Amino acid sequence: MNSLVVFYILSSIITVSAIGVVTSRHVVHATFYLLITLFGVAGVYVILLSQFLAIVQILLYGGAIIIVILFALMLTNISDFNFQVENKHWKYSLVGSILFFITGTIAFFTTGGNTVTGTLGTSMKNIGIELFSYWGIPFEIVSVILLVALIGAVVVSNTESNK
Repeated sequence: MNSLVVFYILSSIITVSAIGVVTSRHVVHATFYLLITLFGVAGVYVILLSQFLAIVQILLYGGAIIIVILFALMLTNISDFNFQVENKHWKYSLVGSILFFITGTIAFFTTGGNTVTGTLGTSMKNIGIELFSYWGIPFEIVSVILLVALIGAVVVSNTESNK
């Protein structure tokens, strides 16, 4: 029963901060709301007895991705994006969100809410074997792609500021 109360608290924090991400006018504030959302999701992983995913959530998303977002914001010229503040297509987003909510509600009630099968949690040994035997090369490829994208952002920002 205590984990249910903690889940409700975390889900409300996640929902409020996710709304803050979408509705915030300042990108830095939206980034901090995103950080709160990601920490809340890590808390849900802890409740589900998946501590490895919680640690990965905090380290990768909560740390690295947020830092990359803030670094990219420092490298870009914010005055170039002032004209994009008002979105004229918000009605399409509203319709899509309502349809997504209706689809999720239908899926929840048709499955009875019982979607978890199997055992909760996984051993760290199995995750290590999978990660380093089968997913080592793709992991390194993704890290090189992210590094190239970061270097490209630096080069593009330096060439635009030198003009």
